[in-house]
Amino acid sequence: MGSSNHISVWAGGCIALFGTPFLVAGVVLTCFYFNGYRKWFSAQLWVETPCWIESAELEVSHDDSTSYRAKATYRYEYQGRAYESSDVSLYGGSDNIGDYQESVYRELTKYAESSTEPESKRKSNQLQPAPFRCFVNPYDPGQAVIYRDLRWPLQAFMAIFALTFPALGAGLVFASIWGTRELRRELKLKEDFPEQPWRWKTIWSSDTIPDTSNTWQRALDFYTLWSGFIIAPLIATTAMSGAFTQTWYAWSLMIFVALWFIPATATWRGAKKRRMIGNTHLRLSTPFVEPGNVLRGEIELERYADLKAPITVQLICEKKVTTTDFEQDTTVTEIAWSSSTHELTPAAFDHGLDVSRVRVAFHVPGDANESVQSEHTEYEWRVEMKTPSKVKATFEVPVFYPPDSRTKSQKTP
Repeated sequence: MGSSNHISVWAGGCIALFGTPFLVAGVVLTCFYFNGYRKWFSAQLWVETPCWIESAELEVSHDDSTSYRAKATYRYEYQGRAYESSDVSLYGGSDNIGDYQESVYRELTKYAESSTEPESKRKSNQLQPAPFRCFVNPYDPGQAVIYRDLRWPLQAFMAIFALTFPALGAGLVFASIWGTRELRRELKLKEDFPEQPWRWKTIWSSDTIPDTSNTWQRALDFYTLWSGFIIAPLIATTAMSGAFTQTWYAWSLMIFVALWFIPATATWRGAKKRRMIGNTHLRLSTPFVEPGNVLRGEIELERYADLKAPITVQLICEKKVTTTDFEQDTTVTEIAWSSSTHELTPAAFDHGLDVSRVRVAFHVPGDANESVQSEHTEYEWRVEMKTPSKVKATFEVPVFYPPDSRTKSQKTP
């Protein structure tokens, strides 16, 4: 047992190390993502100025896939001074997102003084190509671009990474840190109370048992906020650029909005729960519940908004069996036992100054399995409370035989 626990701590550290590159890469990609909006907003204030395209070419790269980059050199005058530049658009580098680079190159060749296009494809009715236009930064005239368009397909592509990499990296890093910390706490509890397994979990180490259904709510709320922070500027700037009226496939960005509603709905339910019942705890009358006896306790609600609606409570034993097949773990969950559902009206609540309390009582079968976890099997006993508006709270309770009878009466998983 001790060796496996130390292995779990070591594995948690490895997971954190594995997630760190994703987190760092996600932060860097997110910076590039928002930098695209910054440059676009800034360029809308730049001054349109005639320019002469000296050369134009299309650079083709063959790596894992074929990508393109339109390149050009041009000269322009601003406030009586001559300048040269090779910045074509707000986005540097090559890519294969749509046909943007090829379209830019085709347009530039019409104005280029020299080009890789055959001379027959150039304009033959004029000695020198007509001037084109560029956009000059009035605060730094040496900075200019020929195209200041918002490339929303490229921004959408980067948004995918900004939505996934930081969340994946942060999830792995912080989950491993939190999990390792919890494991160390439980190891300490096992050392301090070797004969009292009902105190081995952190949630059982205090006078009350917290609602375990809220474990990841804060992380979910943060991701909802983060994803909205990524998606909102994509939709807003695309609308401001006029893409929704210029091309029908810009509406495909609504997929991002539809996906955002998945975590947003869960966040809304969490907010509804906090508004309806606030923080909830279960206070047992005994440190643990012995099979064959009655589980007695009080559910403490920080608030209960709907004082006319009853709540329902139920005791459930869930069995989880994990099997390993071809080095892959598969967990099958089933309900091993459940009590009848008890309906409690608000009239039975004990309303205090700080919390509202409702008493619960369930008979635990005499042949019940303990709240133990072996190598492949785990039994989890929990009290579930539900309101008519689908708000639920879950409390994991310790079910154990007394120390003097555990060797004789303990059920085998």
